[in-house]
Amino acid sequence: MDGKTIKLNVSGTCFEISQTSMEKLLETKSEATETLLKLQDFTTEVFFERHPGIFPTILGYLQGRDMHFPSSVCVGEFLEELKFWGIDTKYISKCCLSKIVTFTDEQKTLQIMEKDQNNKDDKRNALLKKVEGKQSWERIQARGWLVLEEPSTSVLAKVIIIHFL
Repeated sequence: MDGKTIKLNVSGTCFEISQTSMEKLLETKSEATETLLKLQDFTTEVFFERHPGIFPTILGYLQGRDMHFPSSVCVGEFLEELKFWGIDTKYISKCCLSKIVTFTDEQKTLQIMEKDQNNKDDKRNALLKKVEGKQSWERIQARGWLVLEEPSTSVLAKVIIIHFL
C-alpha cells in the first residue's frame, strides 16, 4: 500500500479510503479481506459487488465513527453486509441496536412457527396415509384423529364441531 488512499468501487459507487481505514479492514477476517489479500495490488480500483448504500456506514466505522443503522435498508441485508465486511454487530450504536434485536427475535419466532407448521403438516400427512392404509383399525383411528385435529377435513368433523358449539 504505497499511496495515501485506496480506491474501492462498491457496485458503481467509488470510495477512496485511507491506508489506516484499509488496515483496519484488513484486520477483519471476512470475504472482503480475502478478496483484498488476493489482489495485493491496491494501485488500481478494487471492485465489490455489494450494496452501495450500506458501505458509507461501514466506511464511517472504519474511520472511527459510530455505526448507525441506515433507515432505508432492510435489517437482514445490513447484517449480511456487516458479515461480508467482517464487522461484529456489537459495534452498532446503542441507539440503533433495538432494530437489530427486534429483527433477530422476529427471525427466531418465525423459525419456531415454521418448524411447528412443518411438524403439523407431517402429522397430518401421516394421518392421511393411515386413512388410506390397509389395516381397518388404523384407518378408523386415523379418521378419529383427523376429526379432532383437522375439523375441515370431513363433513362428520364439521357436524361434530357445530353440534358442540
